Amino acid sequence: MTSTGKTALPRPRLTIVPAKAGLPLLGGEVDLLVNVAVDLPALEVDRPPLSLALVIDRSGSMSGAPLEAAKRAAALAVGMLVPGDWVSVVAFDDAVTLVRPLVRVGDDRRELVAAIGGIRAGGSTNLYGGWAEGLTQALACPESEIVARVVLLSDGMANAGVTDRGQIAKDITAAAGHGVTTTTMGLGRNYDEDLLQLMADAGHGNYVFLESDSVVTRAFEQEVAGLSALRGRGARLAASPVGGAKLRFADADGARLAGLRADASGLVLPDLIANLPGDYLVTLQVASGPIDVSLTLHWEDVLTGAHDEQTVELGLPWLGSEAYGALQVDGRVQLAWGLARVAAIKRQLAVAARTGNHTELEKLMPQLARLVASLPEGEERRREEAELANLERYMARRDHAMAAKEADWASRRNQRGFDDMKMAHMRDEEREYRARKEALYREHLAARAAQTNRELLDSTLPGGHKRVQVVRGDITQQAVDAVVNSTSRA
Repeated sequence: MTSTGKTALPRPRLTIVPAKAGLPLLGGEVDLLVNVAVDLPALEVDRPPLSLALVIDRSGSMSGAPLEAAKRAAALAVGMLVPGDWVSVVAFDDAVTLVRPLVRVGDDRRELVAAIGGIRAGGSTNLYGGWAEGLTQALACPESEIVARVVLLSDGMANAGVTDRGQIAKDITAAAGHGVTTTTMGLGRNYDEDLLQLMADAGHGNYVFLESDSVVTRAFEQEVAGLSALRGRGARLAASPVGGAKLRFADADGARLAGLRADASGLVLPDLIANLPGDYLVTLQVASGPIDVSLTLHWEDVLTGAHDEQTVELGLPWLGSEAYGALQVDGRVQLAWGLARVAAIKRQLAVAARTGNHTELEKLMPQLARLVASLPEGEERRREEAELANLERYMARRDHAMAAKEADWASRRNQRGFDDMKMAHMRDEEREYRARKEALYREHLAARAAQTNRELLDSTLPGGHKRVQVVRGDITQQAVDAVVNSTSRA
């Protein structure tokens, strides 16, 4: 169990923005924009060890720049792990190669990096076989309180080994039930996005679209940063009182396609990651009032291993039909609905591009442009304009495969409550936090070494002799009063 001592852990914050500052007295539906955020813990708090299986496609299509980018990214991921984490490396073409069996990470990682650098391109794509070996390695970790994940990168279609999607999803779901989640990353235009999304959703991990090999390293860095900053799993959002209030995702079809769902216990949300706030547009259905309505966030705390929850009362006045109808809609909720409509058009566009429906594409692209232009000025509109320009470039080149992947990926990100800017902020904050934590650890080691040296030098042996300690390591890092060598003449 990770020790948190007596240090108080920051708890998730649940912020609710109602579309209107009231509830309909006769009952009805109310849109809410729900923000879920959590901070990193104090430096003194240790996270659980990671058991990370890096699974890399080395089929013939990965030859050259794609495979080199994947190897650089895997080496970076190894460098981000902390002593005490566990890592394994698997490569696959038509056969599966165990590049490096599961090993506990120490200070020296040169052997791991060298093993990754030796991966060479091969033949076909036994994607399931690569994932299964990654699972085996992740499960081999001898520690019980860990965060285990298989991260699989591929640029092609599964054409060797097990290819039945139902069987693959079933096995990945079972693995998640045993604590090993799965993230999939698709590179370029030729991979099967439906399969990789299915695997990520079944595995309670992330699906990432990599437009080119230039973004592979960033994606791996963000993935490992998110694992290191993981604060809660099994997050669910529920309304009470039961029978008097019920939640659903406002864009139910988009939620389903993004791997989110609603069940009897509420809305199933993505993992809680420190410094990666999620925004979710939901619809609250209330019975006739007045009743006290609240939302409760439930989660399993990764640092304590305990179930926790946070409840927020809506505290809104109940109003008659005329008064409720006269209320203005909050601009933040209007923006969220605008982005949801943009995402819905992108999903349609992805289907049309994938099926080669040019008539539908010619209709949808102007619709998308008008929706983006109707968004209020600000960061969200600028982001959507940049994504629209990217889609237009693909369409101009008639690169429908990449247009479909880009549109589908953008829609999915919107539904799951994050974007590139949020991800980059989370990654940067985790990097700074990790650096500060490593500095604190080095200070602790230096102080402990200094205390040991003082105790040894203060202990007098029989005959008046002193004890001398021989220490191996970097001479400039030793906690001593002076360093003397053959060039010291003072």
